[in-house]
Amino acid sequence: MDLGPDRDLCVGESTLLNATIFGPSISYEWSLMNTTTGVFELLPSNTSPTLTVTTSGNYKVFVTDNNSIYPPKEDDIVVTFHTVPVANPVSDIVLCDIGNDGVEDFNLDSQTSAILSGQTGMTVTYHEFEVFAELGADPQSSPYPSNGTTIWARIENSGNSDCYDITSFDLLAVPAPIVNQPPNLIACDNDNDGFMIFNLDQQTPIILNGQVSIVTYYEDETNAYDRKGWITDTAAYSSKTRTVWARVEPNAGSTCFEITSFEIQVFEKATANSAADITQCDFDNDGLYQFDLKTLKDADILGNQSSAIFEVNYFATQADANDNVNILPNPYTNITPYAQ
Repeated sequence: MDLGPDRDLCVGESTLLNATIFGPSISYEWSLMNTTTGVFELLPSNTSPTLTVTTSGNYKVFVTDNNSIYPPKEDDIVVTFHTVPVANPVSDIVLCDIGNDGVEDFNLDSQTSAILSGQTGMTVTYHEFEVFAELGADPQSSPYPSNGTTIWARIENSGNSDCYDITSFDLLAVPAPIVNQPPNLIACDNDNDGFMIFNLDQQTPIILNGQVSIVTYYEDETNAYDRKGWITDTAAYSSKTRTVWARVEPNAGSTCFEITSFEIQVFEKATANSAADITQCDFDNDGLYQFDLKTLKDADILGNQSSAIFEVNYFATQADANDNVNILPNPYTNITPYAQ
């Protein structure tokens, strides 16, 4: 009677141990080794000639011919159930097409850590076809030159190559993104605390100009290059006057990226102080006079505000002043006689 060689299986499978001996009066006793004491312990409910096993261990069987004067026959077998690994999904590898020929050298092994995700006792290999990954055939090495293809990764238990899983990712060699320069963002400080709310997202379509890429924003140029510490609340970003850097890349963390920057400018809110009317003697009685508005009224309108920061312009109508159009020349001669 022979249970055969030791068996290696995968978790979730089962195996049948068969100790059958033909005879009119045969009895069977199965036992399992206690790994702590090293002693085989009886499995009392298992007295049939076969035993279905689903857990790892060293199993022994005693076979007794009750009509024989010979001692019982015995054999033991080690059954090991190996963990089935999980091939964790990974992002595509995207490289800049430096030579503009569509071909780049890819480091397939850079995906290993993410595929393993902490699993130990496993081996990861890379294959050009799904069927090769299933069979573990023709593994590829790095650097791997490619003009864009799908790579299949196989992760297998080092103790039993039949326990495996596969996943796939794409290799892409893409042109470097083109970064279009966005305008500066300007706002008046409505409460004079130095900060205003800006929507950085409005810069994204300007920067991309139709390209399909990812844009992230940073307060620090080094962080933009390292892709860390990006601004999260881009739709309602509270900021004082500063420089903001934008990183453009085809996918998150790509080595193929470009950086640009723009300014956020928060200006102190202007106050137009009231000024008295200008009265002038008309020496030639034509109702017209050339007024130096800036000399006569700038100081009154500015008040304590600095003329180095604020500029006063003059307009013929409220609508023109609101739209900042049709600024009157200085000096200015009124066009409506006697009053304007």
